[in-house]
Amino acid sequence: MQGGFQLDLDAVTHFCVGDCAVDVKAYRLTFADGHTLQLQAKFIEVLLRLACAHPHLITRDALIKDVWQGNALIGQNALTNAIWQLRQVLNDNHANANCIETVRKSGYRLTLPVSFSSPDILANAAQATTTEPDNHHN
Repeated sequence: MQGGFQLDLDAVTHFCVGDCAVDVKAYRLTFADGHTLQLQAKFIEVLLRLACAHPHLITRDALIKDVWQGNALIGQNALTNAIWQLRQVLNDNHANANCIETVRKSGYRLTLPVSFSSPDILANAAQATTTEPDNHHN
Protein backbone atom coordinates (compact mmCIF):
# COMPACT_ATOMS: atom_id res chain seq x y z
CA MET A 1 0.00 0.00 0.00
CA GLN A 2 1.47 3.35 -1.01
CA GLY A 3 1.96 5.82 1.84
CA GLY A 4 1.41 3.21 4.55
CA PHE A 5 1.80 -0.46 5.34
CA GLN A 6 -0.28 -3.55 5.83
CA LEU A 7 -1.39 -4.06 9.39
CA ASP A 8 -4.07 -6.23 10.88
CA LEU A 9 -6.28 -3.30 11.83
CA ASP A 10 -8.64 -5.65 13.69
CA ALA A 11 -5.78 -6.28 16.11
CA VAL A 12 -5.61 -2.60 17.03
CA THR A 13 -8.04 -1.83 19.82
CA HIS A 14 -6.34 1.18 21.41
CA PHE A 15 -3.68 3.69 20.50
CA CYS A 16 -2.59 7.16 21.56
CA VAL A 17 -2.22 10.32 19.49
CA GLY A 18 -0.53 13.04 21.50
CA ASP A 19 -2.30 13.09 24.88
CA CYS A 20 -5.42 11.48 23.44
CA ALA A 21 -6.25 7.79 23.96
CA VAL A 22 -8.25 6.27 21.12
CA ASP A 23 -10.60 3.34 21.69
CA VAL A 24 -10.99 1.97 18.17
CA LYS A 25 -13.88 -0.40 18.89
CA ALA A 26 -15.93 2.15 20.88
CA TYR A 27 -15.09 5.02 18.45
CA ARG A 28 -14.09 7.11 21.45
CA LEU A 29 -11.32 9.59 22.21
CA THR A 30 -10.29 10.25 25.81
CA PHE A 31 -8.16 13.31 26.46
CA ALA A 32 -5.62 13.92 29.25
CA ASP A 33 -8.10 16.15 31.10
CA GLY A 34 -10.53 13.20 31.25
CA HIS A 35 -13.16 14.39 28.80
CA THR A 36 -14.28 11.96 26.14
CA LEU A 37 -15.67 12.39 22.67
CA GLN A 38 -17.51 9.91 20.49
CA LEU A 39 -16.67 10.03 16.76
CA GLN A 40 -18.08 8.43 13.64
CA ALA A 41 -16.53 5.09 12.74
CA LYS A 42 -15.03 6.42 9.48
CA PHE A 43 -13.26 9.23 11.36
CA ILE A 44 -11.65 6.68 13.66
CA GLU A 45 -10.66 4.57 10.62
CA VAL A 46 -8.97 7.60 9.03
CA LEU A 47 -7.20 8.47 12.30
CA LEU A 48 -6.05 4.86 12.71
CA ARG A 49 -4.57 4.81 9.21
CA LEU A 50 -2.83 8.15 9.78
CA ALA A 51 -1.44 6.78 13.06
CA CYS A 52 -0.24 3.56 11.40
CA ALA A 53 1.57 5.56 8.72
CA HIS A 54 3.13 7.96 11.26
CA PRO A 55 5.54 9.74 10.76
CA HIS A 56 5.08 9.21 7.02
CA LEU A 57 2.30 10.56 4.91
CA ILE A 58 -0.52 8.49 3.54
CA THR A 59 -1.99 9.37 0.18
CA ARG A 60 -5.57 10.50 -0.34
CA ASP A 61 -6.01 7.60 -2.76
CA ALA A 62 -4.82 5.07 -0.16
CA LEU A 63 -7.20 6.49 2.45
CA ILE A 64 -10.13 6.41 0.03
CA LYS A 65 -9.23 2.86 -1.02
CA ASP A 66 -8.94 1.63 2.56
CA VAL A 67 -11.76 3.52 4.27
CA TRP A 68 -14.30 3.95 1.47
CA GLN A 69 -13.40 0.80 -0.52
CA GLY A 70 -12.07 2.92 -3.40
CA ASN A 71 -15.35 4.79 -3.98
CA ALA A 72 -13.84 8.10 -5.12
CA LEU A 73 -17.27 9.73 -5.64
CA ILE A 74 -18.11 9.40 -1.97
CA GLY A 75 -14.57 9.19 -0.66
CA GLN A 76 -13.21 12.53 -1.90
CA ASN A 77 -15.71 14.68 -0.01
CA ALA A 78 -16.02 12.28 2.91
CA LEU A 79 -12.23 12.25 3.41
CA THR A 80 -12.05 16.04 3.29
CA ASN A 81 -14.81 16.18 5.91
CA ALA A 82 -13.15 13.52 8.09
CA ILE A 83 -9.81 15.38 8.04
CA TRP A 84 -11.56 18.65 8.89
CA GLN A 85 -13.45 17.03 11.80
CA LEU A 86 -10.32 15.31 13.14
CA ARG A 87 -8.38 18.58 12.97
CA GLN A 88 -11.12 20.36 14.91
CA VAL A 89 -11.07 17.72 17.64
CA LEU A 90 -7.29 17.30 17.87
CA ASN A 91 -6.36 20.97 17.45
CA ASP A 92 -8.84 21.98 20.16
CA ASN A 93 -7.06 19.69 22.60
CA HIS A 94 -3.41 20.24 21.70
CA ALA A 95 -1.15 23.28 21.50
CA ASN A 96 -0.17 22.19 18.00
CA ALA A 97 -2.32 24.14 15.55
CA ASN A 98 -1.76 21.66 12.74
CA CYS A 99 -2.12 18.11 14.07
CA ILE A 100 -2.79 16.76 10.58
CA GLU A 101 -0.56 18.22 7.91
CA THR A 102 -1.72 18.42 4.31
CA VAL A 103 1.06 17.60 1.87
CA ARG A 104 -0.07 19.32 -1.31
CA LYS A 105 -1.03 16.94 -4.12
CA SER A 106 0.20 13.99 -2.03
CA GLY A 107 -1.77 13.24 1.11
CA TYR A 108 -1.83 13.75 4.85
CA ARG A 109 0.60 13.28 7.74
CA LEU A 110 -0.18 13.08 11.44
CA THR A 111 2.20 15.41 13.30
CA LEU A 112 1.45 14.32 16.87
CA PRO A 113 3.36 11.47 18.54
CA VAL A 114 1.70 8.08 18.16
CA SER A 115 1.92 4.99 20.35
CA PHE A 116 0.12 1.66 20.17
CA SER A 117 -1.00 -0.38 23.15
CA SER A 118 0.54 -3.64 21.97
CA PRO A 119 4.26 -4.30 21.39
CA ASP A 120 3.23 -6.85 18.74
CA ILE A 121 1.50 -4.13 16.76
CA LEU A 122 4.61 -1.94 16.95
CA ALA A 123 6.76 -4.86 15.82
CA ASN A 124 4.44 -5.52 12.86
CA ALA A 125 4.48 -1.84 11.92
CA ALA A 126 8.27 -1.63 12.05
CA GLN A 127 8.65 -4.84 10.05
CA ALA A 128 6.15 -3.73 7.40
CA THR A 129 7.88 -0.38 6.82
CA THR A 130 11.28 -1.98 6.26
CA THR A 131 12.13 -1.77 2.57
CA GLU A 132 14.74 -4.50 2.61
CA PRO A 133 13.83 -8.07 3.57
CA ASP A 134 15.19 -9.47 6.85
CA ASN A 135 17.00 -12.72 6.01
CA HIS A 136 13.89 -13.98 4.23
CA HIS A 137 15.58 -14.55 0.91
CA ASN A 138 14.50 -17.75 -0.80
